[in-house]
Amino acid sequence: MSIDRPSNGAGGSIRGLELSYQQTLAYGFGIIANYTFVDGERDNIDHHLKNKVPGTSKHSANLTAYYENNQFSTRLSYNYRTQFATGVGETIMDNYGQLDASLTIKLSHALDAQFEFINWADEHIYTFDRNEFAPTGVYVNGRRYYAGLRYQF
Repeated sequence: MSIDRPSNGAGGSIRGLELSYQQTLAYGFGIIANYTFVDGERDNIDHHLKNKVPGTSKHSANLTAYYENNQFSTRLSYNYRTQFATGVGETIMDNYGQLDASLTIKLSHALDAQFEFINWADEHIYTFDRNEFAPTGVYVNGRRYYAGLRYQF
């Protein structure tokens, strides 16, 4: 039996840059955006492995548009990240983007109805070992919808 799992590394370095912008536009509309660049490498005792720092994408970005007033609050967000090492052997998670949305409606002074739409575009997760032609997994998590009530005392 063979078991792959993340393990502590021998060290390494990581550096990067994050830019963020938030602006309320007019009449309750606004945007939130950020971009992150990360560059790093790990020291590796096992020299045949790639020297990627697990869990770090070179590029990631988020963009959110929103609208808020006294009765409604809604958000539409797109999150994207480039491929990254999972930390399990040489498994890489491919580029991934996801579209999410939320809506909150104030029903009374203390009661809100909430709706969430996760992975609205039904994106799939693809992992591979060393190159794109050696898949280790294709995950179809599907769209998820949530509805709820929130009462504040």
